[in-house]
Amino acid sequence: QATNNAVGVNPSPEQLRETLDEHKKCFPCASTKERHAFLLSKGWNVPLIRLKRALGSLNKSLVKPLGKEPIPPQIMDQNDQGLTFLESKMLALFDRGTGDIQFSVGNPAQLVNAHQLIVENNCPRLLQTYPVPLDNIVHVPEVKPEIFKEFLCYVYVGRVMRASIEQILELIGFAHTIGDERLMSLCVEELGRLISVDNVCRLFALSVHPSRRECLSSFRLRCAEFFHAHQHEAVRTGGFDRLSGEAV
Repeated sequence: QATNNAVGVNPSPEQLRETLDEHKKCFPCASTKERHAFLLSKGWNVPLIRLKRALGSLNKSLVKPLGKEPIPPQIMDQNDQGLTFLESKMLALFDRGTGDIQFSVGNPAQLVNAHQLIVENNCPRLLQTYPVPLDNIVHVPEVKPEIFKEFLCYVYVGRVMRASIEQILELIGFAHTIGDERLMSLCVEELGRLISVDNVCRLFALSVHPSRRECLSSFRLRCAEFFHAHQHEAVRTGGFDRLSGEAV
């Protein structure tokens, strides 16, 4: 069991692991510092070195929903003095006690908690597309739970934090559905940072797909420019061999 000391509660290894596991499921893109702030908000005394060891152990069994590598921390803040504004907003996302709206997402459905005032203020198009019913449970069945949680990260902190190409593409599709131009722009910027010789042909092929042709027009141009600058290397990749005639 957890024990008390002069500066807070010292959780047992089992308690720490269970809490971190739940935190990662709810908020896979949080950084080590943000997880540490979350533990502090619970009144737990967990030194950073212990937290890092626990996360290292947990990451060995944690994989991305669409990949095989451990989920890396995506948000890093160099300010070590107390809670930053960003950290406070992230902690609010996990505060189920103050959440006043739920989203039923995916199939089978999974409930995701949120704060209506924050959602309305930061992303009004979401609730314009999916109005809030009397029971305060908004149904968004066409979006996977992990994608919607990443979308909420954007709503709360204004950033795109996923490094997975597939998930960013799904975020772009959802942003297109609700008409969120800023989210689409941020996703395109994130994709632009991921372009490489090995994947430029694959990314270009994805951008010319009929379902993405309109919303990825600017990204398609970036892919073409990158390919032109590295064409001698890119034509030797398997991605080039798999390009459709239309893409070529």
